[in-house]
Parts: sequence; structure tokens; C-alpha cells
Amino acid sequence: MKRITSLLVVFAGRSYLYLRTRSSNWPPGLLPPRPTAGTVNLLIFFLSVVPAIRAQKVAQRGNLLYTRIAIFVMSLMGAANLVARVYFRV
Repeated sequence: MKRITSLLVVFAGRSYLYLRTRSSNWPPGLLPPRPTAGTVNLLIFFLSVVPAIRAQKVAQRGNLLYTRIAIFVMSLMGAANLVARVYFRV
């Protein structure tokens, strides 16, 4: 496992150096991202932890109805994340 990780780091480093030497400005052709898009996505992800923990707890107790509700809320959070990504065009 260490070899695979080491190889990935080596290839990533070589790719970066190759691209860096071929371009006069860095990053090539990209505008810096707006911080609001990333912040909104991060907040949605952090908020989605709450129903995930709730779903785990109620599933361990065997309560099927509340487990389904929590999973539905988690799905809504995922949909909200997609909507935010489309809105901010990340």
C-alpha cells in the first residue's frame, strides 16, 4: 500500500512540474474560484452530518420509520448540494 501511495505522490509531483514549466502563468487559464461557492458547499456537507448520525442511531434502535426519514433528509441535503453547485457553477 505504501508503494501505491508513493507512486501517486511521485506522479502528481511530476505532473505538476511538467505543467508548471509549460505555462507562463499559473494556474493556466483559470480564474480564482469565488469563496462563496466552496463555503456554501462546505456548510451543506457539515449540516448533512446531523441526519447521518441521527439515521445511524435510530437504525441501531430498529426504528424503521425514523431511519427512512433521516435518510430522506440526507437525500435532500445531497440535492441541496447539487443545486448549490449548479447555482455557483463550481
